[in-house]
Amino acid sequence: MAVKIALFSDYICPFCFVAASRLERISREVSLEVVWRGVQIHPETPPEGEPMSDGLRHKLSFPEGSIQHFVVDEGLEFRVPSVVPNSRLALEATEYAAEQGKFPRFHRAVFEAYWQQDRDIGRVTVLSEIAREVGLDAADLEGYLKKGGGKARLQANVEEAATWQVVGMPTFVFAGRFLLEGVQAYEVLKRGAIKAAEP
Repeated sequence: MAVKIALFSDYICPFCFVAASRLERISREVSLEVVWRGVQIHPETPPEGEPMSDGLRHKLSFPEGSIQHFVVDEGLEFRVPSVVPNSRLALEATEYAAEQGKFPRFHRAVFEAYWQQDRDIGRVTVLSEIAREVGLDAADLEGYLKKGGGKARLQANVEEAATWQVVGMPTFVFAGRFLLEGVQAYEVLKRGAIKAAEP
């Protein structure tokens, strides 16, 4: 039986990018059912986004910094973005993709668009481009976003996060039994999945 892992995550979190990759790798060894829970870590960001600050840019690009260590360890291409977007629309768009049966491809594509291609995922035009790239109906997605189709789901995610007392991203909840906060080493996550599978 697959181990259910709820992953609380946001696209503008680089550690969440690493976490998603690690869970994909673990799923090749352990049967997993990963349930993504999109939650904004900075809902106060203006809708149009804001430029990446020099301080944050330095932190993300510093060779000895933690994120650089993780992306190298994971074998991920990584590029510091030029903008910090408001991620709400990207999270809502992913709910749409899930409803259309395209969650894995769209989810991965949004992460790659932001952290590898420096595309502004806070813009509907960019999300529409990504939708087309993975075989979704871009016009239908735009209509979904315009009417706020994913807002209720995102609010439910926030409430679920509060129930688990989630305070940071990423957070992994294993089989509704225990959680791990922050990006974790591959072996730590794997052991968590194996433990969660035990009676």
